Amino acid sequence: MPAEHGFNFDNWGGIIRYKLNMPVYIDDRADFYGEQFYQDYGRICETKPGWQELLDKKQIDWILFPKESFLANALKLDKNWQLKSSDQASVLYTRVK
Repeated sequence: MPAEHGFNFDNWGGIIRYKLNMPVYIDDRADFYGEQFYQDYGRICETKPGWQELLDKKQIDWILFPKESFLANALKLDKNWQLKSSDQASVLYTRVK
């Protein structure tokens, strides 16, 4: 699964990018990405109407997010996503193909 098709929690983007040398969807430099991009990110994070369509449009195949977030809880109930890994703080979901 290509790293560039991922969606990550913004606060973890820097660690993913610099420690693992992987491309990230976003990092904690919110002003760098522009208003519309950050609005889309927020819509997905908060699972507001249209969040699934944004994931489809952006061709997101994996999501690494905090375990008890709105997004993680929604993915837990979505048959299009499968839990691949979890720990005390995070979950990794992949799109069911």
